[in-house]
Amino acid sequence: MSLRSKLITAFGGLLVMLLAVGVMGVRTVTQSSSAIERIFRENYDSVAACLRMKEAIGRLDRIAESSLWENLPNAIQDRLIALQRKGYINITPGVARGIKVTRYA
Repeated sequence: MSLRSKLITAFGGLLVMLLAVGVMGVRTVTQSSSAIERIFRENYDSVAACLRMKEAIGRLDRIAESSLWENLPNAIQDRLIALQRKGYINITPGVARGIKVTRYA
């Protein structure tokens, strides 16, 4: 074998190994990127679901609060308003647990 054919064979083998490693690298990066994309998509979906649940809980809370105030007997509601006028409590409308004691008798 001549020197030229030996060099071609040696560099050809190196080229084949380089191509094999390159193909394996591209395949690995593609698999990793698809896995990362799937994880990001699932995380986004879970965050979106949490936001929808938070909004639904807020709506349920407002409905419960409004039904509580509508069904509360007038005497109790009048007493709470009187206590607020005297400065004993502070009522924050539209907030769950919106009655705070400000001064003790």
